Amino acid sequence: MENSKNNFPLGEDGENVDQVHGNRFVGSIVVAARSGGKGKTTTAQVIAHQLRSTDISVDIYSLDASTDESVSKLRHVLPETKDLRFGASMKDVVENPAAALDHFDEIGAIMSKGGALFDFGANVAPVFFGWAAVSGLSEIHGEIPPLTLVIPVTASSVSIADAAEIIADARKSIDELPVKKVIVVYNERDGGFSSQVAGYDDLKRLEKGRDANFEITSIVMPLLPKINATFWNNIEIHEMSYRAVLEMNAEALTKKLDMVGMTAARGKIALKKWLDTVVQAFTDVGLTS
Repeated sequence: MENSKNNFPLGEDGENVDQVHGNRFVGSIVVAARSGGKGKTTTAQVIAHQLRSTDISVDIYSLDASTDESVSKLRHVLPETKDLRFGASMKDVVENPAAALDHFDEIGAIMSKGGALFDFGANVAPVFFGWAAVSGLSEIHGEIPPLTLVIPVTASSVSIADAAEIIADARKSIDELPVKKVIVVYNERDGGFSSQVAGYDDLKRLEKGRDANFEITSIVMPLLPKINATFWNNIEIHEMSYRAVLEMNAEALTKKLDMVGMTAARGKIALKKWLDTVVQAFTDVGLTS
């Protein structure tokens, strides 16, 4: 049975059953947060690694409010990333909608084809969802396959409030952008999450209001072991992808990172263990199903 709204495969009960057709991801995944430092690029890289490790094909895009001369952080790590430039504010959209079309039509066209992973730059998501809600996007691009919205948050009230806002924006634009699943990534880089963090309980309560057409779930992204801090820093300095690190033998990795052999080896073991944990968490909440 086919879903006439979004051409997405359905089971006998009408529920979505799979987001992969052949080896191609059917819909699109959007990683978004309202400010930097929440782990967007890390999250996007984990997802890219997970999909490609299981031979699921996606095209990777970084959407950032930057100049044509700059290269996105994700593209530095994953050179196959395509950088899409963005320059319109919500004020621009309201005052001159035609100008905003230049920025968003390309994204809408990509989403209509599916098979895409987007890393949205800081504060791009609210503008995009705001534009989509009033743009007639489905009329322009036709039926768009379902989107999975992934929102990294850190243990601060501001970050949690921002995540709730993005979720609200996605709900408002649901008729134009079919966000079927929201995955909140609790990034423990700045500490653990508890009721002591303002807004955390409210955000968790959103997960309990199950909606077949708008599912909200979450995973925890644990802190990388501090004992390997030098190793993590060297990976970033050398702009290495997780996959590249894992595919290198000990000798090559030691030479590349200019580190003591045992330190590099321990770092690689810790990276694999951490990556396996996060990938399994995404699998458990049905990133690809």
